[in-house]
Amino acid sequence: MASRWESLSAPSKRSHGRPPSTRTGQRASIAEQQHFQGDLGRCVALVEVMEGYGHHLFDELLNAPVDSLEAAVRMDDRARAALRWAHQAAEDVVRTAHEHAGGPAVYSDNVLARLLRDIQTVSQHVIQTQSAYIRRGQHQLGTPVRPGL
Repeated sequence: MASRWESLSAPSKRSHGRPPSTRTGQRASIAEQQHFQGDLGRCVALVEVMEGYGHHLFDELLNAPVDSLEAAVRMDDRARAALRWAHQAAEDVVRTAHEHAGGPAVYSDNVLARLLRDIQTVSQHVIQTQSAYIRRGQHQLGTPVRPGL
């Protein structure tokens, strides 16, 4: 069974005389281009790091004793900062895929266009603001942090 990445070098039915899996004006398939290969490697590494960090943080938060309001606030702010970072990393991955998809990715019925729109919409929610990092930094510095967002 072929991997999801191997499908990028598969022949395209709509190549119109171009080599398979190329965009207009390109001589080689996208899978053969070092720029794409580098971006793919970086994005795969980001996803793997997000998965590992997510599992680690989930286990730590699940097993951490909450014996005071201060401890609960610290745990909540740590989770919010992790969520903010994961969102930024995911947005980077989706934006990179969108850029490599070329012109067809700008249409509203394209799955990458919808993913990019959705992930950018999430960034407008209060939990995704820069305050997640600020509060995390305040905890690291020992600055008193009030409960709440």
